[in-house]
This record gives sequence, structure tokens and C-alpha cells, in this order.
Amino acid sequence: MVQNPFVPQGKKGSQAEFFVETVVAEADVVFRLAYAFSLNQEQAWKVTQDVFDELLKEIPQMMAKNTDQIRSYILAKAWDRISTEKVGPDQPKTNLDKLMMHLTDQCRIVLLFVDAFGLTIDETAEILHCDGVSIEKKLAEARLKMIDYGK
Repeated sequence: MVQNPFVPQGKKGSQAEFFVETVVAEADVVFRLAYAFSLNQEQAWKVTQDVFDELLKEIPQMMAKNTDQIRSYILAKAWDRISTEKVGPDQPKTNLDKLMMHLTDQCRIVLLFVDAFGLTIDETAEILHCDGVSIEKKLAEARLKMIDYGK
């Protein structure tokens, strides 16, 4: 493996190594989620930076989790930041942007978590603090709106 000169070097199993290899690998997922809501790169970068600033403080708690749990944990943190800051869209630039704006926030987040990020219904329900039936309903609603939008 080629050493990245910008990555802090530490002994095997160190917190820095854990953070770089496991947590930072999810930065793209956080950015894509934030961008799907903001449709604005600057807002998406800010959300991503804020989430990772917060995660830096929580490395010891995350080290006890497996990779899937870490991804869910990071997505939950990102969603908390997006939903509390009311990250909102600029003007849509593409048809996909227009489609995403056509969906409610609840439909958009469920569609992203399940279809784009591959989370299960149960994982999505846990992150959004609701039951699986609600997730399935929102997912069906989002898919129907997508079909209607394409007509």
C-alpha cells in the first residue's frame, strides 16, 4: 500500500489510522446526501465538514462498531445536521435536481438511504427514528412520484 503523505501515520490500530481508513472513507456518502438536499456544493461541503468535525470527538465510541454500524452512525449524524440546519436547495440545474425537489424531504431521504446508499428498511427506520412500515410507505410514495414525474 502506498503511504499518503497527507494522512497522519501511526502505529497499527491507532485512532488516526482507524479514522482515516474507516470513517473518512464515508465522506463521499455524506457529501452526496448533503448535496441531494441542498443541490449546492458549498452547502454540501459545509455539512460534510461539520459532520466530520463532530465525528472527530467520537472516535473512541465508533471504534467499537463494525463497518456497517459506522456507516449508519455517520449517515444518522449527517441527517441530524441536514434536518436541524434546514439545508435547502438552490435553483435546480438538471432534471435529476428537479426530480429531487419534486419529492418531499421524507421521501427523498428514504429513497436515498434505501435505493442509493443500500441501507435496509430497518437501518433506515433506526436512523430516522420511526418504524419500518413508515419507511416502506415513504419509499413507495417516492417511487410513485418518480414515475409520475417522468410522464
